[in-house]
Amino acid sequence: MDWRIIRYDIVTSTQDVAREHASSDGAPGLVVLAGAQTEGRGRRGSRWQSAEGGLYVTVVLTPGGWIGLLPFLAGVVVSDAIMEVTGIRPLLKWPNDVLIDGMKVGGVLLETAWHGDGPRFTLLGIGVNVSNRLQDDLPRATTLSRELGSDVDRERILLSILARMEHLLPFLEADPDVILREWRARSQTLGRHVEVTDASGEMVCGMAVDLDEGGALIIETADGPRRVLSGRV
Repeated sequence: MDWRIIRYDIVTSTQDVAREHASSDGAPGLVVLAGAQTEGRGRRGSRWQSAEGGLYVTVVLTPGGWIGLLPFLAGVVVSDAIMEVTGIRPLLKWPNDVLIDGMKVGGVLLETAWHGDGPRFTLLGIGVNVSNRLQDDLPRATTLSRELGSDVDRERILLSILARMEHLLPFLEADPDVILREWRARSQTLGRHVEVTDASGEMVCGMAVDLDEGGALIIETADGPRRVLSGRV
């Protein structure tokens, strides 16, 4: 990939800025990096607190292959980049959280723009708590600096993420199960009893046993296996 990084001190959201660029020229390989966000967001419209000191980035990609597996690919590369830079080994919570000892340190947001019947471009947003201050209403979150006890180089984490992403992206078309295998190897969710609120608001309880080929979570319930495409664990 020909990565082209544009840096901003502060934006509303790297997703919004990247969308503006991509809407005009597609901009595959564009990387929008911000020092802080005023309106950062996560999945399902949740707010992503984005104080100065964190890593807030959106990568513009040309859709291809199993687009829905991009959040799983991103989770793998973020986990491995953190391991490379800090020596801390995060685990992954379905569908898009990066955890250290059960505390959230990062997340992924996928948005795709459509043109006619097909996707035009995909925005892959990644947020990592590096050295940013966390507000008191986030008791289940942490930062890399807090866990390491020292400052962490955000630039090194970003460059490691991009290098690892470049390696894995071709597998979306060539062999998507590679991405699922890598995610499973880092999963904190599989093999545990879970309660998942799906997109309709229904609670599904049971043992998380696997992912299907599209990344849906397979839960073994008292009434048999259930496939949950999206939800909150």
